[in-house]
Amino acid sequence: MRVSLSATLLWIRRFGNLHPITAFGEGRPLPPRCVPLDPELAAVSTTIERDPGDVGWDGQGGRSMSVIRHAASFKGLGIREGKAPMRLDAHKPEWLPRP
Repeated sequence: MRVSLSATLLWIRRFGNLHPITAFGEGRPLPPRCVPLDPELAAVSTTIERDPGDVGWDGQGGRSMSVIRHAASFKGLGIREGKAPMRLDAHKPEWLPRP
């Protein structure tokens, strides 16, 4: 399957602009933050580990966090969920080496 990001953007832009109330209605409020997770959030969540490359991490604090799983799902193509930084500016601004 071939997908063009720019063609997808143009397709979305053709929808036009709608006021959020018109597009989404009033909607239900988000579930409250709690541990354990609300069942609605737990159904679409996964846990990721802290990236060991976090700059300035002193070894203290959380080593994992719950996040919403990637929404993309293609037959024969798995979405890799690896390690992630637990804060902004956690990595040096540099290109990663090519595999």
